[in-house]
Amino acid sequence: MLRHFLHCLMFPLFLSAGRLPASTTSCGGHLCSGFQWYPVATPTGSRNASTHFSALFDVPGLPLAANFSDPDFCHYIYFNIFFPNFQPSPWATYNQFVPQLMLGDALSSSSMAPDYTPSWGNFTAYVFSAQYFFAIPGVEANSFVPKAATGAIHPVSPGETLWTSMELDITTWVWTLSMGVVGDAARISTVAVPKPFMGLLAPHTTSWSELTYSAVHVNSCWELYGMESVGDWPSTGSTYSMRIETDTEDAIPFAGNWSGGGVIPCPGAPTLNTWREIHNATSQEVTWEIGWK
Repeated sequence: MLRHFLHCLMFPLFLSAGRLPASTTSCGGHLCSGFQWYPVATPTGSRNASTHFSALFDVPGLPLAANFSDPDFCHYIYFNIFFPNFQPSPWATYNQFVPQLMLGDALSSSSMAPDYTPSWGNFTAYVFSAQYFFAIPGVEANSFVPKAATGAIHPVSPGETLWTSMELDITTWVWTLSMGVVGDAARISTVAVPKPFMGLLAPHTTSWSELTYSAVHVNSCWELYGMESVGDWPSTGSTYSMRIETDTEDAIPFAGNWSGGGVIPCPGAPTLNTWREIHNATSQEVTWEIGWK
């Protein structure tokens, strides 16, 4: 339980890595469900089959009294997978696939190739996009530079349901990250990730087929910054349905010890933070409920 708690607390809190445009000193409300470690591909006969990562969650209500002009105010709400720090450089890190719901002063766009420089927008209503967030070593010793590859940004309303999918093609070793609104084919955001760190660390790392990327951490989070009052929280909760599936029976020892965790020192924090899971030989579904009793 302590290891669960520490990892959820430590990652992904991206303030130091540049997910926020300003130096935030206000309260952060960070809640996560689960911190599991699963393979990205499993054996099937003489070849491998991708593990499939997907989720559904309903968009919570907008905060009732948020100060959207405050650069500290930022909400990231998501289901994500992320890889361990790349070695031999611990400064190549934050290797995170994070299609996400956003509000406030949020990292939302990228210059894309060749530099993948992130940029921020200020949103007073919910938007979402597919995103790959990472950091590479900086010029100075023991420093890193935030980078991102992002898909289209779409609006979404409270009460609508978002889906997330992260799929690896093991013939090309390209990841595809997608997010959309259930029932609306026009609002889909996608980003293709052909290489780790979008190739910016070649020749040190060049392919998702490398052993370093053979497994990922899986969880969902409310990662909220600038939580100064009760009115800064979403006005309703949310229910997540997270799915991990494989094409090969009994290829993954699905973990039963998912949990709700995080640090919530902010006023008005959720009082409901529960989970349940079911699994069979090829798939696991984890339901996370967050909100107020």
